[in-house]
Amino acid sequence: MECYLHDCHLTACGEGEVNTSYTTGHIEFNVYPNKSISISLTNDNPGLWEILHGLSIKSLSLDDFGDSGCRVNHEKSFSQTIASLSKLETLDIKMYELTPCVWKALRGLNIKSLTLSSWERGELYAESLHAESLTQLLSSLKRLETLGIGVTEDSPGLWKALHGLNIKSLRLDDWKGEGLRINHSHSLSQSLSSLMRLQKLDIHVAEDSTGLWEAFYGLNINKLRVFCKGRVKYKESLSHLLPSLTRLETLSIGADEACPGLWEAVQGLSVKSLTIKGMNKGFELNHTELLSQALSSLTLLETLNMKHFNMDVRENSTVLWEAIHTLNIKTLSLSLCWILWTDLRTESLSKSLSSLTRLETLNMIVYANVYADNSCPWKALHGLNIKSLSLRLSLSEYRKCKDLQAESLYQSLASLTQLETLSIELDPHSRGLWRGIHCLNIKRLSLKCREWGGLHKELMSLSLSSLTQLDTLCIEMECDNPGLWEAVHGLNIKSLSLSGFWKRTGIDVKHTLSMAKTLASLIHLETLSIDAEHESLGLWEALHGQNIKSLSLSGVRKSSGIDVKHAETFSQSLSSLTQLKTLTLHVHTYIALQVPQSLKYLNIYSDTMLPSKVRELVDSLAIYTHSIGIKLEFGCASSIDPPERIPVQEYIPFQQELAARKNVAMKRFRIYELPDSAGRAMSVRDIGDVDDAASDILEDDVYKRFAKYIDRYKINRISMRIQIIPDSLS
Repeated sequence: MECYLHDCHLTACGEGEVNTSYTTGHIEFNVYPNKSISISLTNDNPGLWEILHGLSIKSLSLDDFGDSGCRVNHEKSFSQTIASLSKLETLDIKMYELTPCVWKALRGLNIKSLTLSSWERGELYAESLHAESLTQLLSSLKRLETLGIGVTEDSPGLWKALHGLNIKSLRLDDWKGEGLRINHSHSLSQSLSSLMRLQKLDIHVAEDSTGLWEAFYGLNINKLRVFCKGRVKYKESLSHLLPSLTRLETLSIGADEACPGLWEAVQGLSVKSLTIKGMNKGFELNHTELLSQALSSLTLLETLNMKHFNMDVRENSTVLWEAIHTLNIKTLSLSLCWILWTDLRTESLSKSLSSLTRLETLNMIVYANVYADNSCPWKALHGLNIKSLSLRLSLSEYRKCKDLQAESLYQSLASLTQLETLSIELDPHSRGLWRGIHCLNIKRLSLKCREWGGLHKELMSLSLSSLTQLDTLCIEMECDNPGLWEAVHGLNIKSLSLSGFWKRTGIDVKHTLSMAKTLASLIHLETLSIDAEHESLGLWEALHGQNIKSLSLSGVRKSSGIDVKHAETFSQSLSSLTQLKTLTLHVHTYIALQVPQSLKYLNIYSDTMLPSKVRELVDSLAIYTHSIGIKLEFGCASSIDPPERIPVQEYIPFQQELAARKNVAMKRFRIYELPDSAGRAMSVRDIGDVDDAASDILEDDVYKRFAKYIDRYKINRISMRIQIIPDSLS
């Protein structure tokens, strides 16, 4: 949702309170589904802070409306509002001046990520007031893991404030993204070497210096991103630095100007992943050999990302492809944008791609500005031995796939005889695209589209039904629609996955009757996975009586598990799944379940669980006449947000009680306790005997979301592995 206010006169009316009036000035609100708010403004007012007070948002961004930076004039209201955002995890502030009031307001917050940008020059941090305020602020943020600083120039006071923090990720930039000027590299070096938990460093500089590269020497980071606004001048210092980062696995480098020295500096590194980006102004044909030599020297390189490597493609589009010739990489990401395709350029790309004999995964962003129907990039894909292809498409100036382009796409895709997985982020208006994927022998298809309502359901249905080898279909969308369900109706797929278009969001299922009819028509469907934005009565009714063997259900809207409101209908639908063998649930809090007699494996990830509910769960399953394996993971709390923790000691007696039962085999009772204030790593301990062979965790996406959510709130968790053995077998 977007909202613009331009000098609006508003009056706040509260029962029993004196009405207050204010003028908004220039304010832009952006509210996102994942409980994030972004606000751009010039000057604040009390009404703005009143609007935000006490909200349950997890992310807040305060930015300028223009280039001057926002200002806090109503300090008391600002401080009270920031303190009231108890669920806030990410805070991004870009202000004209970071005053002592701002420093004080942020102290002691439970945020995990903080970005501070100011128009002020770095020298201001050298003043005792600012340096001390920043130091006190950062040291008070006990949960802080990610820190971003944006200032024009550095100072010793700035680097002193960073000393000894427990952060894992650090980003250094300037106010407008133009690059930070480093004048105090010795102080920077001392601070960086003190960040013992630092894993990722991201730095954007206006210009390099010998001291800059020396400041990074010997760090234990495994990820480094360096972008230089100008040309890299001190390549010897950079070449000396990079080999000293012995744990470095992922490297991203870039510059606005073409930098042969930058490419020379990466020669011979042991990195596994490399990203090269930047405008690369002044790229010359003779630079191709230097870039090619650098890339070919990376003998451990598996992943190369050049999606943001830019140049004047109208003149030099073949240069990039020549540089990647014969590499031993397994994964390649390319951006093919604004290219006027000719047969010569297509042939050049084809030669380079076909020379990558170990290539398994190819990711391409294609904006084909095609004016002639017989000139398009698809021929370059012809005959590749890749197993996975991801395409983000936007074709021709009218964003429509013409008939001959569609035919070329079809011929190229059909020639990929090893292709198993195809992922497409598509334009809903590209009718020809559906003809392009017709009759492919792929086993897995992933379709991502924001505007599903504009898709051509007849063409979509025809193409999907022609994929006779397809067994897995993944669909990412904001909201379903009847046309989608019609297109999927009657497919021979074995696995169907439904999730949201945006990260950390799920699918909003509104057309549940259409969904129920389509699910019933998928007679070969064995596995169903749903990341739901909301739970609903209709959603649970749509699952009733389906013949699936595996079901995975999770909630995404709040990054937590499903908050089941219609527990009775939900439980009845589960019990009706008479063929179900495996059930995986991520729920916000434990609810009583009726599971079918066919169930063999039950995986429950519960954000909260009372000790008594552990016994209740086992009792409810002990009545079954067949063996059931249970993987139970839960947070030791009665509430997550706000946290109401339960000591792990209250759960330990249940391990002894359950282990003593004849029909229960306790294979693992593991306690994960989060680090104390000293910041030590999470402790893991087992109670009783452990059957390691039978207790390994399958860390699927559902489990990872659960664990990340629980750890975010510093909740201890318990992992149990239980085998229910019927009395007749015990």
